[in-house]
Amino acid sequence: MPYRPIDTTEWVGQKLCEPSSRGAPPPASAYEVRGPHLLRVERENRWPFDAAIISEEHVRPAHFEHLLDRVEMVVNVPSQSKWSLEAIDLVRQTNRSFGGIKDLMSACNIDEVREYVRNEYRFFEERIATHDEFAGLERLTDRLYAVHRKTYGPKRIVLLNDYEVGGAAVFSARRIQGNFDIIHHTNPNGRVLEDGASASNTLRIAILNLGELFGRLNNP
Repeated sequence: MPYRPIDTTEWVGQKLCEPSSRGAPPPASAYEVRGPHLLRVERENRWPFDAAIISEEHVRPAHFEHLLDRVEMVVNVPSQSKWSLEAIDLVRQTNRSFGGIKDLMSACNIDEVREYVRNEYRFFEERIATHDEFAGLERLTDRLYAVHRKTYGPKRIVLLNDYEVGGAAVFSARRIQGNFDIIHHTNPNGRVLEDGASASNTLRIAILNLGELFGRLNNP
């Protein structure tokens, strides 16, 4: 039986108030459920803020646009999901931030929650723009980009931050994100498991770290 939206919002609030396993203080000092999809987050030494909590496999504007005038951030709970470009554009155009539960936790640590951007995305966008072949970057979903090149055609690249990239993660990326050419493994401490490499061979895609990705973009 699926959870009611208000139960999901309550669960998110509880997660925010749990201390970390390393003994660090929780991201939030308190929370208040203000509606089925509305969560007020209280923080030590910072202003409180409101977040919209949704639970969708494919986030579209219709899932949250009616909540935007009441929140600073839109949070989608399922990790196996994607944000449409239209949804991303809407949150940006209205000066809101977006992400998942980990993003919400990170946003608790900055003053202006509306300005939050996941470091993984920011780093990729900044670094890829320095490549000699770079001609433009087109975002297609939260994790899928098309990198346009001066000499060759574009490459569709999915970002994965898993510590271990196994076969399930590779096939899940294809199922959720559709067709792409490359998985960019953004976790510098991570590794690709044997079944992950096998899955990438089956799908005829590459799994590359940043250095390898820069090298690949120099070739057709």
